Amino acid sequence: MRRFYYFITALLLLKLTTLSCYGQYYFKHYQVDDGLVHNAVITILQDRKGLIWMGTRGGGLNRFDGYTFKSFNNKSSKLGNIGNNIITAIVEDTRGMLWIGTGKGIFKYDPYQEVFTELEMPSQNYISHLVIDNRDNLWFLSGYRLHQYDPKRGEVRDLNVSASCIALDKQMNLWVGNDDGMIGMYQSDKKPISYQSMVDQKVPRDLRSISKIYAMNDQELMIGCFKQGLKTYNIKTGKVNALPLTQDKHASIYVRDIIRGSGQQYWVATESGIYIYDKVSNKLEHLRKRAGDPYAIADNAVYTFCKDNQEGMWIGTYFGGLNYYSKENAKIKKYYPLPGTNSISGDAVREIVPDGKGNLWIGTEDAGINKFTPSTGQFVNYTATGKPGDISYPNIHGLLALGNQLFVGPFFHGLEILNMQTGKVTGRFPLVGDSSNKSDFVSSIYLTKDSTLLVGTAYHGSSLFTYNQQKKLSIPCLKSRSMYTHLI
Repeated sequence: MRRFYYFITALLLLKLTTLSCYGQYYFKHYQVDDGLVHNAVITILQDRKGLIWMGTRGGGLNRFDGYTFKSFNNKSSKLGNIGNNIITAIVEDTRGMLWIGTGKGIFKYDPYQEVFTELEMPSQNYISHLVIDNRDNLWFLSGYRLHQYDPKRGEVRDLNVSASCIALDKQMNLWVGNDDGMIGMYQSDKKPISYQSMVDQKVPRDLRSISKIYAMNDQELMIGCFKQGLKTYNIKTGKVNALPLTQDKHASIYVRDIIRGSGQQYWVATESGIYIYDKVSNKLEHLRKRAGDPYAIADNAVYTFCKDNQEGMWIGTYFGGLNYYSKENAKIKKYYPLPGTNSISGDAVREIVPDGKGNLWIGTEDAGINKFTPSTGQFVNYTATGKPGDISYPNIHGLLALGNQLFVGPFFHGLEILNMQTGKVTGRFPLVGDSSNKSDFVSSIYLTKDSTLLVGTAYHGSSLFTYNQQKKLSIPCLKSRSMYTHLI
């Protein structure tokens, strides 16, 4: 519990040195070990009750209430089942019913009765896309052909349109993308679709497919492509603009999903991680999995997004399970060990003390001492290597900066004095105290207003001592068997 307290304290103190947290993205991961039924999450929905539903590729359907996961899979039950463990899409109608696209047809889930019902269709094909309009009409791609389900008539119609993706805009217009790199608005089965080309027709046909359509506003669509990255389309002018996601002109980026974040930021899910495009500043951020980083996205193959009712972002990945980003969690800048980068050493922060030059000295219980310079964001690590001049032990308890000296209390290694200019230990005292009471565990070091240096010890020989800087002696100032962990 004490370590948790110091970890939070460290974050709060370091936060004071940070002027802006813009651009910080910390992700929480939920995977099979946390109760998720399968790590390949390919569709996510938050229902009207606030529950998070996830469709997986092989594990069926999951529901998350913020604490625990509940799974629904293709097993015989008196309440029905989902018919297939490949879940491709989830939508909610105006009555609160969930419609679930699977590898073999569509199923309705009644959350009040907890019953699954199969939607009767001529053939139960792979459902790649499923959307619902404000009249509860279902529009979906079955076998990559456009279909409509009218709940009032209870009938499914094949609209005889081949498509690679579909989307509804705010006016409930249905947009269709195809494998030829074109999009168009579907109006009726009696009127042919007028297609507009999004991809240069010189591009090989097998590389032109449209994978995602997203309505940015009343006039613009954002278009994701199978291999041709990201584009915008102005509905009124017909102008198509490419939004380069990388400086490599030869890179092929597969866009799987698009969603609007906060303000004019757009999150783009790709096989190469997450891109965040800011329309106002025209800036782009690229978030990728990073080895050893517990707060990065867990996998670069990002399939789907869902923004919840608190502006949090849920991310489905193919190998890394469910990831969650919250703006609240990004308010405090985090400092943690990150292999291969200039970062803090150690996870268990015990002490933080300032010196007179704008630096913070941080003692950890697992990796020695760090000097942090807030103005540059740089760390210098000091740990136990066994070499002359280095600290003797990585578990640091007491810490105090005074002038050019850093007084250090390594765990069961007495008291050490580090020259902060050279980074070398200039004094070692294996035992603190006098002949009648000695201790090798310095747990706290404190300078009083009258410049008295107090040293608190713990366990055997626990007491409070004053340290004479001229004579370099420790004198008992309080006879007690108490254990001093902190002096304030």
